[in-house]
Amino acid sequence: MYDYGHFCWLILANGTWKAQYKEKLLKNVQSNFLSALKPDSVEESRQMSWDENELSPLFDPREIGKSQRDYQICSAISTIFEEKRGTNEGFILFSHNVPDAESFKTFMDLTVH
Repeated sequence: MYDYGHFCWLILANGTWKAQYKEKLLKNVQSNFLSALKPDSVEESRQMSWDENELSPLFDPREIGKSQRDYQICSAISTIFEEKRGTNEGFILFSHNVPDAESFKTFMDLTVH
């Protein structure tokens, strides 16, 4: 995991989603994201003080308040993502932690049936 940054994720539907699928997908994404931020090995856990890192779960940038760090940057990025989403159904989710390459691969292996 990289200690701090902007992880921005746009998930688009091909048309519209069934309500059950949308709920299940969001639940899977949210629950698996924080686990992707944990150290991948004992060696990695020694590289930094993991207990001191604030783990930022995925959040909806439209709900940004002054409690979020760099909320002006989030707002600007969110506007770009909203334009890209257009009229499609989808999720726009941000975090202030960025998974490293290996964790990202694990996180992206989300199978929703």
